[in-house]
Amino acid sequence: MNSKILVHEGFTNNYLIPGILGFIVGVILSVILHYKGFPQFFPFVGAPIIGISLIMVSGTNGLEIDLDKMIFRKYGSFFAVKIGRWKSLETPESAELSISSERTQTFGTVGMVGYIVPNQGKLKSITYDVFIKTKNGNRQRIYDFLDYKNAKKALKRIESGMAIPIRDKVREKLIENIEKRRARGW
Repeated sequence: MNSKILVHEGFTNNYLIPGILGFIVGVILSVILHYKGFPQFFPFVGAPIIGISLIMVSGTNGLEIDLDKMIFRKYGSFFAVKIGRWKSLETPESAELSISSERTQTFGTVGMVGYIVPNQGKLKSITYDVFIKTKNGNRQRIYDFLDYKNAKKALKRIESGMAIPIRDKVREKLIENIEKRRARGW
């Protein structure tokens, strides 16, 4: 029996910018080759770049856990072909969902002039992280979702597939915040 947990996160735009840039480069090369008198090179230069770019734009992400082999992977999927490195999964005791946020300062350059993006270069990244707590006390991060709904779905599938208890720290914090607001009279 091959039992797997599969949570498809969908389009997360990880491959969108490289795909669009590749597409633009492929079109520009094709136009240059055509107007320079070398249209016969399009199938060898322009078409492969444009094709690879279209494949990249179609890329999606997800989580796959093989319960029989006790391995998992974060995958990128291109037209139903999943690519990702399998990692071993330690013996699970429980699973939990937590939220993490990170602030970063971003800078860019135009020529020799530095600039800061319009929001003063401060970006906040929020992810919903699914962890497996192992029998030997370790916390193993399985996946960091961008969407709470997908993270909850993964946690529920882990609970039913592995028959282990789960803890949703995000939900607990939301309930705590609601109770605090009610206590203040909001």
